[in-house]
Amino acid sequence: MRPLVTTPEEFTARWRTPPNFRIDAGLIPFSYGFPDARDVLDLVRRDPETRITVLGDNEEAVRTARSLAIRTAPIDEVVTWPFRLVHFNLSRFYGGFLGDFQAKVMIPWRTFLTAQGFTWQRCSPALFISGQGCSSTYHVDNSHGLVWQVEGIKNFNSYKDPDRLVPASVAISSAISAELPAPHDEADRLSVPMRPGDMLWSHALTPHWVTGKTALSMSINISHGGLCHHSRYSEREAALRRHWDSHPELPWLHDLRNRALSALRTPGRTWPRRRRSGSRPRPAASRASLARSHSGAGRPCSWNISGRIARSVRPSVGAGDTGARPVRVVKAAA
Repeated sequence: MRPLVTTPEEFTARWRTPPNFRIDAGLIPFSYGFPDARDVLDLVRRDPETRITVLGDNEEAVRTARSLAIRTAPIDEVVTWPFRLVHFNLSRFYGGFLGDFQAKVMIPWRTFLTAQGFTWQRCSPALFISGQGCSSTYHVDNSHGLVWQVEGIKNFNSYKDPDRLVPASVAISSAISAELPAPHDEADRLSVPMRPGDMLWSHALTPHWVTGKTALSMSINISHGGLCHHSRYSEREAALRRHWDSHPELPWLHDLRNRALSALRTPGRTWPRRRRSGSRPRPAASRASLARSHSGAGRPCSWNISGRIARSVRPSVGAGDTGARPVRVVKAAA
């Protein structure tokens, strides 16, 4: 694997094209005190927005019973089961164990990106926890990810030359999702061991899969949708935006977690607008024209829901920390 990225100049030079790369501790402007993965699992598993998949070679009846019980069964029993858990809306815990996560992690990271000339449409964290020896699916993401290993050890697997093995056109137009990757030469694989504090940049639309090596593995992935550097997308995301220009109905179907756009996915509904008393109603923009504003590869790329270009990013600070007691401060590892 190529050397660690250690300076802002190296980061801005390498972020646009694969392969993935490790980021050195000196470049990361944040750290955070997390509870143990076991305690986080016990809390997060009860939230209705948590997605949990029970794995293993047990009979289907066993997996079904565990799937029904995993949110309420004794935690000492749950940690022995093979499973993977993901939560995409961590703001639900900003009044608890992630009380000052915005102030200590997200704002410093966004500030770093802005200082280097980056803009984005979305910059949000997700939580991943997996059990003993469990793997993620083989898949691609439409956005870049900063992968931050918090507890346990895992291997983050991808390809050294994804442009040769899975070109952007294939990643965009095909369903790249399976439990395991297709057979391939191991010499083509880029496998990065991730230990607590390690960080890795995962490029948009590059196939990858993760294998756990310890009883529990916990990581934070900061996802960057529509990331640009001086109004330029990465090579693979630019290809995606060109595809969206040709198929303007598709952008509204890619991020179904964005509830603010859900009205545009419902036939017959128009964009909700707040009217002043006595004002004339404004005509609703067409779905296709809004999609073109969202996806145009040649336009400035910090687009917000009103259709205006966002020239600055001013994230809000979350609520105070009133939740679980942090027992570990995780910093980027050298």
